[in-house]
Formats: sequence, structure tokens, C-alpha cells
Amino acid sequence: ASRRTGGGATQRQQDLRAEVWRCTSKTRGFRRHDRRMLWITGGRLHICEKGSMTAVKSAVDLARDVSSCQVLPGKMLSLHMRRVSRGEEEYKAYFFEFPDPALAEQFHAEMARGTRKE
Repeated sequence: ASRRTGGGATQRQQDLRAEVWRCTSKTRGFRRHDRRMLWITGGRLHICEKGSMTAVKSAVDLARDVSSCQVLPGKMLSLHMRRVSRGEEEYKAYFFEFPDPALAEQFHAEMARGTRKE
């Protein structure tokens, strides 16, 4: 069973989902680039293709691949991660704008739990 958590998110047990704007950084602030679906389940963050609610572009292990995650002023989440693409390791920085600050905080808290090294 799932329940609506408000602000465009649906939560089922440990799953956390949100439709967000992927943003690019500018000299001052951010610019909205495209809409994407994000979800966290089983210790992994799934980032969908632009405009998609289901086609996953990247799935990263929170404990292994996320180097930092911060909530920025407003509704923004900054994410720095490692990913392997075509056998090459690369480091990516993402900026996501959430529908509301509370949802950005929920994602941050869930990612912090998943990135703790035990």
C-alpha cells in the first residue's frame, strides 16, 4: 500500500519518490533544465531520464557512490556522486529543485541514512 506524502511524493514502506526539476548552476543561482522523477529504494537512488517517470538513466548505490548531499536554501538539493558509464568512472554534480522544502529535507535524510558507512 502506498500513501501520498504531499508535494508530489509517494511513499511505500522505504520507497521515497518525487518529481523534481534538474537545475544547472549559473553565476547567481540556478536555472531549471528539465523535469525528472527520483526515487530511493533498497539503498539506491534512481534518477530517471528527462521527462520520464519510469525510464531510469542512473541508479547509484547510496553507500558507495554518493560523496555528498546537501539541502540548499529554498527547495534545492545538491548531490555529488560517482557513476560508471561505458566502463569509465565519472563524477557528477546534480542540483534538484523539489516541489517543497520538506520533501527536499526528506530526501536528504533518507540519503544520509543510506550513505552512512557502518
